[in-house]
Amino acid sequence: MNIQVVKFLSRLLALSLASVFLYLIAVLFDLPDRFFGLLIILFSVCLSASCYMTVSKQLGISDPVFIFSSFLTLYTITPVAQTVVGFNFFALNSIYSYSDFDVFLHASRFILFNFVVIFTYFIFIDIFNNHQSRFSFNIVIFERKKFYNDKYALFVAVFIFLLSFFTLTILAAPVETYYDNYTKYDHLPSSIRTLVSVLKRLYWGILPILVVLVLFNFKEKKIIASFFIVLICAVDLIVSKGSRINTLIVVVQALVVYNLLVSRINLARLFYLVLPFIFFMALIELVRLSSGNLDLQELSLVPGEFNALFFPSIELFKMREIGVLPYYSELMLYKDIYYLIPFFNNPDADPMNWYWVNFHPHAEVAPFTMGPIADSAFFGSWFAIFFRGILLAINIFILRCILLYVSKSWLSFLIFSYCVSISILALKYSVFTYQEQMIKNLLPTLLIFLICCLILKFFIKVMLNNNSWSKNVSK
Repeated sequence: MNIQVVKFLSRLLALSLASVFLYLIAVLFDLPDRFFGLLIILFSVCLSASCYMTVSKQLGISDPVFIFSSFLTLYTITPVAQTVVGFNFFALNSIYSYSDFDVFLHASRFILFNFVVIFTYFIFIDIFNNHQSRFSFNIVIFERKKFYNDKYALFVAVFIFLLSFFTLTILAAPVETYYDNYTKYDHLPSSIRTLVSVLKRLYWGILPILVVLVLFNFKEKKIIASFFIVLICAVDLIVSKGSRINTLIVVVQALVVYNLLVSRINLARLFYLVLPFIFFMALIELVRLSSGNLDLQELSLVPGEFNALFFPSIELFKMREIGVLPYYSELMLYKDIYYLIPFFNNPDADPMNWYWVNFHPHAEVAPFTMGPIADSAFFGSWFAIFFRGILLAINIFILRCILLYVSKSWLSFLIFSYCVSISILALKYSVFTYQEQMIKNLLPTLLIFLICCLILKFFIKVMLNNNSWSKNVSK
């Protein structure tokens, strides 16, 4: 067996011995179902920890499979922890009654998905190493090309960011609540809404370019770089009334770039950085959802983001089990492919729209996203989870190859850091999320950015030549 797989499995086994011991105690003493929740939490953490230990000497926390596994672990242990302490979120908020065992069984589907992704990823690394021995796992040195004069490239990125941001702000209707963000452009004519859609893609695409350029230019001036990153996040949070997804993506990308470019971040340091950030994000959700006095039902929604994957998927698997799933189109089987097509919208092929129409028809917007695990309830169940995990692992492995083998230019660095930062979207939407976001957001914006850099460079060169010619004539 290959070395990466052996390392991962041996570390997972060593770290999971405590789980095995606790399981034997639970069986011998016939402990209640909630005790098994602790085993699930412990094993999930061991899974991510084993993954980190295997990649720590290579990419460390910037490894795409570690970032993905960490997010999935958070989405697994949060609902399980709620159930262990006696607060069954799913019994309060669902039309079905879920026992503690139901919650833990569904958590095992998340663990299976996590394990398949990590295990397949390491298998591909070993296969690749065996056939491409000329390659090494040393981090390449990313040198800025002379063409990208730092101040000019950063100026262009800031200009595109401000242009798209202020244009979108001017065109938007007044926003009072978080949910108004989804309808703030509905008053515009269809032609203008098309322009808004393009500007949104431009805005989402320029953010990762801006993050990379800021850290490239100010990697020796950490305070300035941190100020720029915090400023970008603060502006987005304020304007969106608490929408945190862009902030999360920016922060994750900044950590990935910092770890590779400036200074390595170990697991303990990452924990101290992430813990207050998670608290801050939960606080934002608490403020966003609160309306004066908070009752138990409102408090139950505070960790709602980390229940967002679990809640719809456990419902769908439960309905599949008892045979009461509403009718759905076979087009939903090809949802992952449809998502790759820009400006394509077929409600019959979108499970998120299907869930909205069938379960929350009075909601202003779709209340939940439908990721690979939830989609597996329609076609294949446990087998589909296994198959989608393999597909996602292949995509994550491709990201690693883009960074280490394709090119030493900053463009490969940009693509890698951006795709790693959107790992959470791969959990919430599609196995082809990395390709989708590159096709729709990053690559078109990158093309516009490079063209603008060329134009600016050309004009500066012409102006410098004219000044030189004028001085020669005057002499």
